[in-house]
Amino acid sequence: MNLPRAGMTMGASTLGGATREQPSGCRTVFVRNLPYDTLKGDILESFRALGRVVEGGVRVARNHVSGTSKGLGYVEFKNEEGALAAVQRAAKPFGLLVMNRPVFVDYDKGTMKGSFCDGEGKLWSKAHNNNGRGGASERGRTGGGRGGGGMGFGGGRGRR
Repeated sequence: MNLPRAGMTMGASTLGGATREQPSGCRTVFVRNLPYDTLKGDILESFRALGRVVEGGVRVARNHVSGTSKGLGYVEFKNEEGALAAVQRAAKPFGLLVMNRPVFVDYDKGTMKGSFCDGEGKLWSKAHNNNGRGGASERGRTGGGRGGGGMGFGGGRGRR
């Protein structure tokens, strides 16, 4: 099994061991190397000690056909300090574990795809009233169309 070096964030692995500066206003972190059988509750349990997580703020990327986890996801905190604490904790050796597995944590950059669906198949942007985000739902589509879904967040090539 190819495990990451413990305690490295994505930013740290590319910057020679130092975490990158937190973008202004960033409250969301990207998490990878999650166990494939992890549930939102497992992630919430690991991140709750670092700050308050918004309701519905744990999102796990899933294969749009099989529904299985892709081993990555996002955690949205109520404030910037929670995101900072998560990245700093993960930068320490074995600093942040989900189901006893070290995870990579870095600041999220950008907005989520409009076709990202929650565990019940509903568009996350609609279910959580995510104003200003989620291009696909604003265009009246439920999937990504050609290339709009990206990374298996419920999109795909669409049907012809």
